[in-house]
Amino acid sequence: PAVVRALIAGRRVRRGSYGDPAAAPAWVWEMLDSRAESFTRKDTGYTHQWRSFPGLSGRVMASVHNRAEAAEAQALGFRTFRVTSDADDIAPGEILCPASKEAGFKTTCAKCGLCNGKRGAEDSRKNIAIPAH
Repeated sequence: PAVVRALIAGRRVRRGSYGDPAAAPAWVWEMLDSRAESFTRKDTGYTHQWRSFPGLSGRVMASVHNRAEAAEAQALGFRTFRVTSDADDIAPGEILCPASKEAGFKTTCAKCGLCNGKRGAEDSRKNIAIPAH
């Protein structure tokens, strides 16, 4: 852990770049977050295992496939990232991914950082939807 902490000091963390963040024990994320430059701002990640690991809601988005799963994940405290079949299928409380073609590539994932979990009950940021690509 000491070597990893030194390597990531001041850097952003992209959880799940090579797998689901739920595969790592919570202490790993706590250690990484304590050294990362941008925890609570632009570190991003997604989990399909949100039902089993609701404690990750402050660090990652729940990756969901339909409105019913989105509602369930949101009830557990997650913000959601939902894949849709159509850009017009945006639910209340959702926006199109600003980095998507359908939203006009307004930004990039690296600059945006919206997909970084829910930062407490006061976090009122929108959930994200994107057409399958």
